[in-house]
Amino acid sequence: MDVRTIRIIKASSLDREGFLPSRIKELEAAGFKILFDDITPNDHWNWTAGSVKDRSNALNNALLEPESDAVMWARGGYGASDLLDLIPWDTVAKAKPKPIIGFSDVCAAQSALYAKTGRLSIHGPMPATFTWKKSGTSDVDSLINLLQGKSSSGDLDVGPILGSPKSAEGILFGGCLSVLTSLIATPYLPKNLNGHILYFEDTGENPGRVIRMLNQWHQAGLFTGVQAIILGTFSDLGGGLPDSSPVLLEEIYHRYGVPTFHSKDFGHVSPNLPIVMGAKGVIKNNKLKWTLPSANS
Repeated sequence: MDVRTIRIIKASSLDREGFLPSRIKELEAAGFKILFDDITPNDHWNWTAGSVKDRSNALNNALLEPESDAVMWARGGYGASDLLDLIPWDTVAKAKPKPIIGFSDVCAAQSALYAKTGRLSIHGPMPATFTWKKSGTSDVDSLINLLQGKSSSGDLDVGPILGSPKSAEGILFGGCLSVLTSLIATPYLPKNLNGHILYFEDTGENPGRVIRMLNQWHQAGLFTGVQAIILGTFSDLGGGLPDSSPVLLEEIYHRYGVPTFHSKDFGHVSPNLPIVMGAKGVIKNNKLKWTLPSANS
């Protein structure tokens, strides 16, 4: 990638903690030009950073302007799916390609961009979050190196669950499970994930709800042809269970007949190493290694 100018937008929830100004300075110190225009809070709806109209305008401007090379969400939360019907997808498909960077709620827009245009996005750190550099800088450094073209690949530690094969390969697709599940039967989730490796993570969802969501993927036929599922950190499971409790990971392996792996390297956690949606992924020797398509490197 050759990203020199990043447009940061508040298209989901508020930056209540006021993290963004100092994080913008960090990104500028790393060598990026940062474009950012704040939006007016919506006094009638406190779950998002502003009105649907203002957030939609911010996103569409970011996707279509020639000045920026990437679109970075300030933070997740709620509200990205509000905007999907308001994006002029035919125009976006003809505009300058640029990745959407973020995780959590942001994967609604990343999935839509992939389903509508086939373009890449980056599941990775966001500046207005508690997890930004919380446990070191490895994830942010990896993201910066990727954007600046210093690397065109990345890797995460993974381990097979129970009797899963120890290797797999496919195109990477995934993100926050609850957000992506909400897109099933919409135009914003691929109808066919044959040949893909899926990566899922989430927070605050107990094992019963996780299985209920995965049942929907299975019953909708979305696991057909899937080469593997990588489960990142499922944090705050409740009931006294640790994050990514073995009882959850093993139940997922038993239920769906898809090779299943676990990684502590991504999720609503730190580090949250970058994963490129749409990149080729290879699982081998307890590593997931992804590589950018040559046309996008």
